[in-house]
Amino acid sequence: MIHARNAGAYGFFEAYGRLGDEPIEAYTRADLFLHAGARTPVFTRFSTVAHGGHGPETVRDPRGFSIRFHTHDGRWDFVGSSLPVSFVRDPTLFPSVAHAFRPEPLTHRLDPRRVFEFIRFAPSALNMLTWLFSPWGIPANYRSMHGFGTGAWVNANGRRSHVRYHLVPKNGDGNLTQAEADALQAVNFNHATQDLHEAIARGDAPEWELAVQVLTDVDCAEDDFDPLDPTAVWPKSRAPLRPIGRVVLDRNPRSYFAEVEQVMFKPSALVDGLVSVEHETGQTPLPAARAVERTHADELRQLMAGRRAANAPRLSAGSRQCAGYDSNHRHAGDTYRSLSSAEREELVRNLVAALGDCDQPIRSHMIEHFHACDADYGLRVAAGLAQQR
Repeated sequence: MIHARNAGAYGFFEAYGRLGDEPIEAYTRADLFLHAGARTPVFTRFSTVAHGGHGPETVRDPRGFSIRFHTHDGRWDFVGSSLPVSFVRDPTLFPSVAHAFRPEPLTHRLDPRRVFEFIRFAPSALNMLTWLFSPWGIPANYRSMHGFGTGAWVNANGRRSHVRYHLVPKNGDGNLTQAEADALQAVNFNHATQDLHEAIARGDAPEWELAVQVLTDVDCAEDDFDPLDPTAVWPKSRAPLRPIGRVVLDRNPRSYFAEVEQVMFKPSALVDGLVSVEHETGQTPLPAARAVERTHADELRQLMAGRRAANAPRLSAGSRQCAGYDSNHRHAGDTYRSLSSAEREELVRNLVAALGDCDQPIRSHMIEHFHACDADYGLRVAAGLAQQR
């Protein structure tokens, strides 16, 4: 199990019956979206990744945000995340991602060297790294956490559309700086679970607006954009965010073990009108990018299984070719430039602190990556590391 610590609640989804200002049936025949005011029972689970079942909820990692919709047509399991992108395009590298963020096998301590060794061999993760080390990497609590997911729709005529789901907290969003997280962890390591349970118990039901970005094949015809790249966000100028309903959580579970921990979400659990990305693409999205990542898959797995990631060999020529894949740096650079000044400062501060535990070859390669993303990005991380010497 990847997501170890969980919190959950029951509630409902209420459809708006439209896609923004358009009739939603033009894009999907999924019944739960079609009728304004129609409610669908849901169960939602939030989860952390890096620590075990008793780990702190102040840790910097992507949270799971999964919702089970009990529709008239069957069960739909929405499996999402608190961050809008993935680490890799190639799903065969996901075990290596998990190893990189898990505790080091010898000491069972989280080791940033494993993370950065992974990323220098798989630079498609640079965009996720930028999101993760920004304040977005530590949500203030579950009620203020965003949710993101991917999928596809099909309408009554069989026309498909690519979809990105966004769960936007209506109670206001919020994140923690590392200093705020450290102070909170010292007094309450399960603050997010407590906050969710107490809010529902007092009748302050948390609520999210479910909005989507939708692109048809015609919208995706331009050569510089691939809607199936999970390491990139969709520009809102190209695919505006349009609301389709709201999710409200108003009932706490009675048994954590039976009702939260034991629930298994399956991305393949869909209803008519919804299509998985895997089915839509035939498991072959971005073949060129996947080939580049697979070049180093075996070397990467050996590296992650080693006793000390810092003792790994230097980058090979082939690895540099992987690092030069233009979109990896472009996507991360776009994210860096989209952050506020305060968010950039926190991002750089967090990266410098983590890279401070790494050897010089790792630092140098990561600075090269950051500079390729954005010159200011690389210069500020380099300056921060220089001050540590």
